[in-house]
Amino acid sequence: MDSNKNGVIAKPERVALAQGTTGLTIGKASTTPGDITSTWLFFGNPGTDYLTSAVTGGTATGLNMSGWTVTWNGIPTIPMGSGAWGTGYTSGLANFSWDGNYGSTYTLDYHATVPVGDVSGFGGVQYALHLQGTVQAAPVPEASTYGMMLAGLGLVGFAVRRRKLV
Repeated sequence: MDSNKNGVIAKPERVALAQGTTGLTIGKASTTPGDITSTWLFFGNPGTDYLTSAVTGGTATGLNMSGWTVTWNGIPTIPMGSGAWGTGYTSGLANFSWDGNYGSTYTLDYHATVPVGDVSGFGGVQYALHLQGTVQAAPVPEASTYGMMLAGLGLVGFAVRRRKLV
C-alpha cells in the first residue's frame, strides 16, 4: 500500500501474505475473513481479505475482483473493488496469468485505491495485490463415494416404505 502517497509502493510499504484456510477460489464468494489470506499486519494492526461477490473471468479477460474487501484494525469493510491506478490495469479487474494446467503456477496482480473518506484514514491511497502460487483442481468424488450415497438413499427409501406398511 502506498501509505505515503508518493505513487510508488516501496519495500517498507509491502506486506507479506500467506494463504488462508481455502485460498482464492474462482467462482466463489468468501465472506469469512481468513479464508483467502491468513491475517496480516499493516502498521502493527491486523487485517485480512474477503470477497462480497464471486471472482469470475480468466486469463484472457482478467479476473473480476470488484468484490474484493479488506478488514483492518477493527474496520470490518474497506471496499477495494475499484480505483485501478497502474498502467495496464482496469478498475475491478486483476491481471491473471496461468497456462491452464492444474498443478501449474499462476500470477495475479491487482490494483485498487482505498475509497476517499474511508474511516481507515487511508482514503485515496493506492493498493497493489500480488499473489502467486499453484492452481489446485477441485477434488472429484470417486465412484465408490457415489455408490455409497446411492446405497444409503436406497436404504432410506426402504425404511420409509417399510414404515408406511406398518
